[in-house]
Amino acid sequence: MPIENQQFLVTLSGLCDNDPPGESQGFLDFAGSLRCAGFKEILETGEPISDIKTFRKPDNYYRGFHRLKHWPSGFIVTGDGVCSFNPVYGQGMTAAAVAARSLAPVLARYHPSDAKTLQKKINQAYRMPWLIARTEDQRWTEAQPLASRLAHRLMDRLNRAGMKDMRIAATYLSVLHMKKSPLALLRPYALVKALTTHLPSSSPNRSSR
Repeated sequence: MPIENQQFLVTLSGLCDNDPPGESQGFLDFAGSLRCAGFKEILETGEPISDIKTFRKPDNYYRGFHRLKHWPSGFIVTGDGVCSFNPVYGQGMTAAAVAARSLAPVLARYHPSDAKTLQKKINQAYRMPWLIARTEDQRWTEAQPLASRLAHRLMDRLNRAGMKDMRIAATYLSVLHMKKSPLALLRPYALVKALTTHLPSSSPNRSSR
């Protein structure tokens, strides 16, 4: 991803014990295993400006504080205290910002007794990004609900269509970046493109995702 001063942020992710190495050559070799042809060569033409940083995240959670019948006056929980999900989707800080912004109408006339109302707004702000991340992560579980399997098939087709159709790609990224509702991917144009896009017969290589 391009950032400032003609620099790029490069992130590789792995799962199921197939993680990007933290040393330069291993990192490049992992990049070369991706289905995106030429990605490794692009990295090799650049000049690293920092060491490779690695981290692992073993769990995801969404805590339903808003469901509690009794809530302490003047107390709220936000940020990772409420929801922490797979960082590969890049929604964590955006979700936290959206949650914070949702408090403005209540804070304008705040009273300590409004704490439960504030907590409900915070939890509600996290609901959609959590649903997106959880549904996608269920690809890697043995027991997948029917709704998740259908969502996966649709997203596979939308991803494939987005490789050739910039309108689909832009809509997909807008949903991922929380600028549009996921319902934007269910509009007629997107659905027609998804249903008429040819998918390869072989399954994608999960280890090189």
